[in-house]
Amino acid sequence: MFGVVPAHGGPPDQESIDLVEKLQNLEALLLSPQSAIQSNAALIEAVGMSALVRPQDFAAGFVSDPPAAEPAPVELSRLNMRLALTPLTQAFGPEDNSLVLNAQTSTDGSALVIRRGNASLADLQSYLQLGLGGTTLTLKTPLVIMSGAALVLGPGDVLELSRTDGAFLVNFGHLQIQGAKVVAVGNLNERIGPFQPFVTTADGGTVDVRAGRFVGLGFGETEKFSGLSIMRSVLQTPDRPSRIEHSSFEGLITVSLSGDTGVVLRGNRFHDMLGPSLTVSRTRDARILSNVFYGGMPTNAIRLETGSANGVIAGNVILGGDRAGIVVRTNSVGATVANNIVWNRQGGGIALIESDCGQVHNNLVIENQQKGIEVRASVSARLNNNTIFSNQSAGIWISDQPVGAQTMLTGNIVSFNGVGLSGAQTEAILMDGNDFSRQYQEFLSGDIAVQTPEVARHMRGEASFVLASGGVTDVMPEASFCYDQ
Repeated sequence: MFGVVPAHGGPPDQESIDLVEKLQNLEALLLSPQSAIQSNAALIEAVGMSALVRPQDFAAGFVSDPPAAEPAPVELSRLNMRLALTPLTQAFGPEDNSLVLNAQTSTDGSALVIRRGNASLADLQSYLQLGLGGTTLTLKTPLVIMSGAALVLGPGDVLELSRTDGAFLVNFGHLQIQGAKVVAVGNLNERIGPFQPFVTTADGGTVDVRAGRFVGLGFGETEKFSGLSIMRSVLQTPDRPSRIEHSSFEGLITVSLSGDTGVVLRGNRFHDMLGPSLTVSRTRDARILSNVFYGGMPTNAIRLETGSANGVIAGNVILGGDRAGIVVRTNSVGATVANNIVWNRQGGGIALIESDCGQVHNNLVIENQQKGIEVRASVSARLNNNTIFSNQSAGIWISDQPVGAQTMLTGNIVSFNGVGLSGAQTEAILMDGNDFSRQYQEFLSGDIAVQTPEVARHMRGEASFVLASGGVTDVMPEASFCYDQ
């Protein structure tokens, strides 16, 4: 009655009906005008789902106020825009730089530069001789924050970046936004039609965003111009971690963070993103907590990739969209994916690909059109206490595992999926306490299908056993090298 249609015709139980009704109510609340003044936690509590998302379990020690910006006299000037882009070009290549240069309409090709001090919106207005007292500034020129300087936008401030004139913001110092808005405005750029303004932080620059709002940013094929990005060089060590909290992003290509350590994204809202909503790459100890993703999403909501180590993705809610909701991939070792909800994706729910020592636990993965949880080419993955309901393909898919790889499935509830557990080249799968009692008709498929009777005998997880490509065995695997003994 609420859209739960098990893949093989088994009757939806009351638990799955109630879960989907709550998710539908949450989606409706997010689309309502009053949601703008309510936190993600308040909306989730309003629909009765707080117990399913507990990111506070992972927040201790990682979320703290950065040092206050030191007051200093403000110095503003002009700089050739090509010089402003040089550090980005040196670190991340020249791709799309020519588009940015050609999008400019100013005759002198210069950028406005904050050289020293903590500049405010009023400081920018004064320098540009636009008058004081207004809370909105429309920039028609690029803005650059130099190392050691800062731009501080406070409650009610609106920084408009003119797409018509090729405006953008590059930060090599510190960008602080509290209760302010950064938005692309104006007609299409006549010189470069696809151009859109962007906000990029590079080198040793840092970002502290709380209750900010970002609209319509990002263009091109590179992360550096993708919308809101932090592009850290491996040689740069900032004096504080960046954080983005309780903010909203609408109509950006992506929010992209690369090369940072200890970055925190908490309590944010992503709506109608045009590319991967959030991409986190080459990071260490990233914390992605309590974010909500909804509306149009043509590809993944969260990507943790390219050698990111010990990242935590916890307490996030993903409603709709295409492809897998959460992807950990490309040698991103030691990731924890916990207490998330992934619902109604045209693709899958959660994917762990070519990334060892991943822990995927206490997630709700429900009504996705493809796989529920996928593990591929990833050694020592642990899937614990996940609830995997009504996914059209396999509830759990395991494939391309290296010889000798072990995957541990403990305490998962697998119900109403196209098939419960499937894969190819699965190697050893430890089964302990998993509940398949509502996985109608087909428990296993792929190269472990012949071992279906073993799951049928213990469909409520009464016994532990090991499924393997060569057949069921009662020999328990050795403890993983990833975790404490």
